[in-house]
Amino acid sequence: MLQTNCPKCKSVIESPYLNELSSVKCGQCQEVVTVENVFVATRGFTIHREDLNNRISRYEKLLREVEAERTMMRMIKPYQKRRVRVSTSSA
Repeated sequence: MLQTNCPKCKSVIESPYLNELSSVKCGQCQEVVTVENVFVATRGFTIHREDLNNRISRYEKLLREVEAERTMMRMIKPYQKRRVRVSTSSA
């Protein structure tokens, strides 16, 4: 969940859309808060929005590389089945 803090009442504002919003209304004090310092928080894990944005591009690149490798492996697989074993034993 994405989180930010209300500067007026210090409550935590949570929304999955904070990364895309420029402002949000605090549910507790009704103050319109400029979205800054957004954190990604899960059980035992927190990351700042800027770090997340920097890492997402790296993760997307890794995912594209894995998908390309899987495609290549699928193309190679039919050729591996056609191999013929040659017996080296003499009769």
